[in-house]
Amino acid sequence: MKLLIFSDTHLTEKEEPNKLKLLQKIINWADEIIINGDFWDGYKTEFNKFYTSGWKVLFPQLQKKAYYNWGNHDHKLLADSKITTICKEFNQSTTIQSGEITIKTEHGNRLIPLFDEKNNYDPLNIRHKKTLNLLQLLIDTVFNINIDIFKNTYFRYKTLELKKKIQPKKNFLYAFGHTHFPMLDLKNSFANSGFIHYGFASFITAEDGKIKLQQTRY
Repeated sequence: MKLLIFSDTHLTEKEEPNKLKLLQKIINWADEIIINGDFWDGYKTEFNKFYTSGWKVLFPQLQKKAYYNWGNHDHKLLADSKITTICKEFNQSTTIQSGEITIKTEHGNRLIPLFDEKNNYDPLNIRHKKTLNLLQLLIDTVFNINIDIFKNTYFRYKTLELKKKIQPKKNFLYAFGHTHFPMLDLKNSFANSGFIHYGFASFITAEDGKIKLQQTRY
């Protein structure tokens, strides 16, 4: 079985042809998929605008073979009933087997709240969402200037903080997203799929227990 785990694509209604091409490629490769949160970005766009955008070409394949873990940017309260046509199952966490290794996935915001949820984020509060959108715009600007500024400082620190929350187990892997810093430490049962955004892509593949962290540009 070919397993794909990715997270933090932060899709909106905006067209991104190169990103779409990459997602189609890795989705077609996989037999089973876990979308580990923040697939679309409810801070930046309404669900219906995302749902009817060019990204909809991905949905038929995802509905056949993808499990969807909720994140903080794609909180289930921000979606509507059409979300069920995107993937076959929705959870806070998903556990799946690859060879002898058990992989437990969840987005990570439950264990490590970032600035939004620490400020009592209410996904239905329009004023709060607009404020967070402005903060996100600032982060986007920094990332677009130099992707390494935040990725190797704040997000790396938060990923290591997340790692401390888990207890290593034999033949077990905890796979998270959320903190945007790609990491694979099989010895300590920890993985973070990173993100697919700003022209940078990282994701996890597993085939018969052989787990890899993949990184590329698009």
